[in-house]
Amino acid sequence: MNLLEHFKAARRVGTPLIAIKTLDPELTMQTICSMVNSNGTDVPIIQWDVVRGMRPRSDAGQLVIDKAEASNVVNPVDSLVVANQFPYNADTNKPVNPILFMLNAHAFFQREYGDRASFIQAVWNLRTPYRDSGRTLVLLGPNFEFPPELSHDILLLDEPLPDEKQLAQIITDVAKAADVKLNKGDLESGVSALRGLVGFEAEQTSAMCMPKDVLEIDEMWYLKKQMISQTKGLSVWVGGQKFSGIGGIEEFKRRWNRIIAGKRKPKLIVWIDEIEKAMAGVGGPNASDSDRLGVILCEMQDNEYTGMLLVGPPGAAKSVAAKAVANECGCITLKVDLGGAVGEGLYGQAENEIRDIFKVIKAIAGPAGAFFICTSNDIRVVKPELKRRMKKGIWYFDIPDEDEKRVIVDIYSKKYPDVDLHDWGQVDSTDWTGAEIESCFQTAWEESVTLIEAARNIIPVAVSDREGLDRLRGEAAGKYNSASFPGPYARSTKGTNISTGRKIMKEDQ
Repeated sequence: MNLLEHFKAARRVGTPLIAIKTLDPELTMQTICSMVNSNGTDVPIIQWDVVRGMRPRSDAGQLVIDKAEASNVVNPVDSLVVANQFPYNADTNKPVNPILFMLNAHAFFQREYGDRASFIQAVWNLRTPYRDSGRTLVLLGPNFEFPPELSHDILLLDEPLPDEKQLAQIITDVAKAADVKLNKGDLESGVSALRGLVGFEAEQTSAMCMPKDVLEIDEMWYLKKQMISQTKGLSVWVGGQKFSGIGGIEEFKRRWNRIIAGKRKPKLIVWIDEIEKAMAGVGGPNASDSDRLGVILCEMQDNEYTGMLLVGPPGAAKSVAAKAVANECGCITLKVDLGGAVGEGLYGQAENEIRDIFKVIKAIAGPAGAFFICTSNDIRVVKPELKRRMKKGIWYFDIPDEDEKRVIVDIYSKKYPDVDLHDWGQVDSTDWTGAEIESCFQTAWEESVTLIEAARNIIPVAVSDREGLDRLRGEAAGKYNSASFPGPYARSTKGTNISTGRKIMKEDQ
């Protein structure tokens, strides 16, 4: 059931207290008003906010305000006391009695609100009389944290972001107002560009992208990326190369070419970098860590999202590969910063913020359309439940072998053509990652020095964290897919030639 179906069912059975999580309360009220009055009835509908007080959203709503003498009530508690006096039809079995929308109601449940206890009591006082009379109080806000006194009394609904039909109507209405003629292709491209925005954002973006007689799709995408980045913990990643710009990891590329050509090509790539840091506290004293994991697991399961977990030492092309995937798919990448969605110490806030992120993901990708790529330098703290959601496997990215290294060097020699490649043969690049090779070329180019000079300050991760690399390889051997070669990763495919500096003398010496 969608929001309207849930609301209609709730009204039919006399549910008195409803809260709707919405990022666009005006669109929510418009949608509900259109539904309840769609059969020609004139249901009394009133909205209240702390600045303007009671205002009608229907002719019958004005009559109710007048009878209750409620036009000048701006105090939240007083407004609910007056709402208990709203007249209603006690003889009808149809849900035609008053609906009161209370805007930004979430603010009055917060502990910082000085009259919180009175507000909680005033809401509770409406429960029985509104149930018995078929009247409805609708609390609107971006998120809700109900106190124990009301946690079992309020029906909480979550409004999704606008679907394709709603977005198409928004674009059509704006185009009509701007006297812009749209063809079918423009409308489809516009809807695609607006997925993930709330209704008002979509309307504003559409209006700004019709300065002349055309719909500027590229500008819509640009504005959309800026607006999505306002969601806490979420950003749109822009740029990156394709697979042709990455040396090595040929097996990973082959697998992705199959996925892209398959029956379920991703519509959106969701990238979570260094997921082990975000999951480190799961199961510990911080409840928000477990909240985040629980929401991720449920959302991936319920929406049939799949993914991959990329493991390996720093600089082994995990993040570069994750970014390149979206370019190969022809879609965008949403980078999720779980650390940025922890909340501010309020119970349940981290869970709400993660749900807001998934609301955007669902609006853009739809069912089964999002593909999660999580990168990690150490997955020992990643819970088995999350690993199971990565149905496309755990992939190990190792330090490139000599063949892969030659390809990487060729790529960066073209990227930095001013660098003298003849010096490369004298550089000891034993066990360098792709990132370390790039760093050498970039330093040589930026500082106008030879590759030999640039290499002097590079200490490869294979030396600085040899124990960590050995541990990673031991964990991956036979258990994770190799990003470079077909089948499971095998330590024998690559060796790390690292000198310890120790000399062992023979027994006869």
